[in-house]
Amino acid sequence: MTELEIGGNAYRINSMSAMTQFHVMRKLGPVLPGIVPVLAQAAAALPQADGQEDGGASAMTTVDGVAAIAMAARPLLDGLAAMADADAEYVINHCLSAVMRRDSGGKSWSAVSRDGVTMFDDIDLMTSMQIVWAVLRENYTSFFRAASTALAPAQ
Repeated sequence: MTELEIGGNAYRINSMSAMTQFHVMRKLGPVLPGIVPVLAQAAAALPQADGQEDGGASAMTTVDGVAAIAMAARPLLDGLAAMADADAEYVINHCLSAVMRRDSGGKSWSAVSRDGVTMFDDIDLMTSMQIVWAVLRENYTSFFRAASTALAPAQ
């Protein structure tokens, strides 16, 4: 379980059931090959931990940098565009349903989504995509780590 803050609100990311994880992965299957180059390009564009050597301008803030990321993102965006609406909604709805949001008093948590309906009017597209990405990261990081270890050539 992970907690994060987006837009001044605290969210708690819970695990999806194994069966839901399977079906979400199945729906995302055609998009997965497009994710790797995007992540690699975005990671290369982020400032290094020891400071930036280019006077503070990262690739994320230059026209060339943004263009490079957009080109790397093309396979991902093509895959997303090709997804059936029902598949995209399945993924988004199941990811949002795995999340709770802390109330303004900080005492209780409420579901972000129930039966495909977002419970908070202030959750816009950018916020929902950040939440979806956090849920995917929380639910699949260990799977991909284990798969890459299992598929690595024996030494």
